[in-house]
Amino acid sequence: MSAKSGETMIGRIADYELLEKIGEGGMGVVFRGRNPRLGSIVAVKVLLHELARDPEYRARFLREARAEASLHHSSIAACFDVGEGAPDPPDLLQPGSPGPHPERLLYLIMEYVPGTDLHELVRDRPIEIPRVLDLGIQIAAGLEAAHKAGVIHRDLKSTNIRVMPDGQVKIVDFGLSRTERPGSSSETTSLATSQGRVLGTVQFMAPEQARGRTIDPRSDLFSLGVILYQLVTGRLPFTGETQYEVANAVASVEPPPLARYASQVPDELERVVRKLIAKDPEQRYQSAHEVRTDLERLRHGRAGREPGSRPAARFRRTWVVASGTALLVVGLAVLADLLWPRPTLGLAVMPFENRTGDPRLDYLGDGMAANAIADLVRGARFNVASLSSAKGLDPGQRSAAAVARGLGVQAVVEGSLRRDGGITVLDVQLVDGRRGFVLWSDRFPYALKDAAEIEREAVRQVTKRLGGRWTSWGPADRTVATRSPSAYDLYLRAGALLEDPDDPRGPDQALEHYARALEVDPDFALAWAGESRALFKIWDRDKTQESLRRAEEAANRAIHINPELLEARLARAQILRATSRHAESIRELQEVLRVNPNWDEALIHLAASYREAGDLVRAQATARRAIAQRPGYWRNWDQLGALLFRGAKYPEAGAAFGEVIRLLPEKNRGYEQLAAVEMKQGDFAAALAAYDRLPSPVTSGLLASNVGSAFFFERRLDDARRYYGLAIHLEPRNHRWWWALGDLHLREGKRDSAQAEYTRAVSLIEDVLHVDPINVKLRLDRALCLAKLGQCDAGQAALAEVAGRLPPGDADCALHVAMVMALCRHPAEAIGAIRRAVDLGASPEFLQKQDEFLSLAGDARFQALTRVKKS
Repeated sequence: MSAKSGETMIGRIADYELLEKIGEGGMGVVFRGRNPRLGSIVAVKVLLHELARDPEYRARFLREARAEASLHHSSIAACFDVGEGAPDPPDLLQPGSPGPHPERLLYLIMEYVPGTDLHELVRDRPIEIPRVLDLGIQIAAGLEAAHKAGVIHRDLKSTNIRVMPDGQVKIVDFGLSRTERPGSSSETTSLATSQGRVLGTVQFMAPEQARGRTIDPRSDLFSLGVILYQLVTGRLPFTGETQYEVANAVASVEPPPLARYASQVPDELERVVRKLIAKDPEQRYQSAHEVRTDLERLRHGRAGREPGSRPAARFRRTWVVASGTALLVVGLAVLADLLWPRPTLGLAVMPFENRTGDPRLDYLGDGMAANAIADLVRGARFNVASLSSAKGLDPGQRSAAAVARGLGVQAVVEGSLRRDGGITVLDVQLVDGRRGFVLWSDRFPYALKDAAEIEREAVRQVTKRLGGRWTSWGPADRTVATRSPSAYDLYLRAGALLEDPDDPRGPDQALEHYARALEVDPDFALAWAGESRALFKIWDRDKTQESLRRAEEAANRAIHINPELLEARLARAQILRATSRHAESIRELQEVLRVNPNWDEALIHLAASYREAGDLVRAQATARRAIAQRPGYWRNWDQLGALLFRGAKYPEAGAAFGEVIRLLPEKNRGYEQLAAVEMKQGDFAAALAAYDRLPSPVTSGLLASNVGSAFFFERRLDDARRYYGLAIHLEPRNHRWWWALGDLHLREGKRDSAQAEYTRAVSLIEDVLHVDPINVKLRLDRALCLAKLGQCDAGQAALAEVAGRLPPGDADCALHVAMVMALCRHPAEAIGAIRRAVDLGASPEFLQKQDEFLSLAGDARFQALTRVKKS
């Protein structure tokens, strides 16, 4: 057999070509393989058939796939696919054996990591201290990403850490990992955490793991300490003749100091390793971030924190985005204050605590707090920080005073559910954020059937104590939303799932909850409106016409049940916007705002409708009105930043996205938006530095594609291919990801592949145009893809169709026109469009990197327009 790459192919499983066997262990065989669709080299791990029949080994294999698929970091080997497929030849795992052979095998597709592992690297000889520090920093960064994603490795050892030829570290083999996420499957948890069960490699285990006790991320940090000890000294700190003796040493023996086996070991490095391998988890580092920080300080010749000193609060730390990023730290905050002064009164509602002892009620804390925020904004018209902003604070920074300082508010609402004599009670208190005094408190006997009214009554009391006035905003305020406790319960669960910007499957899970609520109460109008929102988010991600059709049906059903329900009319307005019925969408939202003029969510939707209608000036002004109503809500700043970004006002956009980071420090959104600003200003290295500091895994196609583009412009094409592939895997119906992959293949000289991807992009665009036929941006994208295909007559005709409807202040639209004209060899028209883009704020550095303008490289006019001014 012969692979398309010219290499001899020894076999195939599913769609993957197998080129050579590179490893074999007790669970399976690892091959170097090739994905023929993308042309990329991958590692293919195949589980032995006899183990695949064992539910425990099968679950462990799938657990590894789930864990690694959730992690996207430069120090962690990426997982691309998992499945079952027919082996070719049938005796793939046991060549020459008589059979019978399995018809299907379970496989895992991983990033192929050339190089060697740390065990081979050290080979009983120490490694130089500077390299130890570099390796340790990379491992700690990978663990930091894994732990933030809720994944504990549990088998971290030198053979599970590979070092590529360029020095890049990759952590592999999460087969024993434990998922810490709330809601993780019982299968994952039971296999990984059964009491008294010892899984892993004893020499690298933390004492609590060796004893079969409960573990947490600090157990991985102990393993990291063992690895650093091995790298410095060339030997393991805990040894013995038997596994029992090793486990006993781990639990009770203090190893010799590093300096006994290695010369010139800094005292600070000795301290770091000792702290990592402390027997008591409370005496260790408490997070991988702390370890990485101390190792980085040591590498730069600065001492780390004294043992026991507290790390900075997380919402402070998130301001440090990347060296070289435009408008950092003070600059962002100062510019934001100058552009958008904050109002004098602010309020934060903390997630209500569940003190009932029943974990099934945990979701109520977020659900009731979120509803309280919505009521305070609309009914009492206070400026209220978003729930995600409050949740983003460090657990140790949640006193009323700390919350007030962190979120810039004057008062804090706290609540909790508890049991009292067989009944459940909701306790609520209002606290002065500056002095810590309780201004008001009350208790409400709680029953699920009364949840909505109890929450509303608490909000009325808070409003009264703050000197505000409750204002009804329509029938939803005067009538009970549903008489069914279980339907309301499901409605609260769904709403919490829709709020997380880093969870791409949140809308799908929310949709399930809304559907179940409507099965219980088909006349629950708020649930119909929520179902429309969830379906719209799915449409926005997947571009399936069925999702949009169902979203419109759900919105109309909600309006039919309650014609004055504002949430339903908001849902209908976004459907109108998505189908280019901009004037209708704007009228609908203006009517909503006539009823409730201070509802910031309606203002944000109105800003989006103005944007799609081509009126960026009015869109930006409307977004600022939303911020004036609720400056503590990250989505308001995010929308304004996106509008300023689209208008090429990059410094102001950067300031707005800085506010997103301040309000939502534990999510990717602000960081990825700031990185996009860097790219548009032509600083792709700074963009990559910002992406490297993302606090959460990459879970959206847009983010994956943007990371890929930063690598693309830095000419790191293998990395770009990996992230473009991830974007397509996450959102296969988004035309821009296929177009980006086509650009990469064209740069590599793979014209046939590029043509196929551009053709795929055009087909996907045309699918969306069936439901949104006059969308200017989509038609510009289609024109550009046709030009990339060499179909210039069709591309220019497509351009002519929208020539009179281009938004006058949109630099990206001008650049699309310029690219079509340049590709079709009309230099004068291309130069004119480039001049318009530059006048609107397009960056010369960005223009210089665009392959579409290669035909203009020798044109003096192009050189003049893209000449970078020296500061």
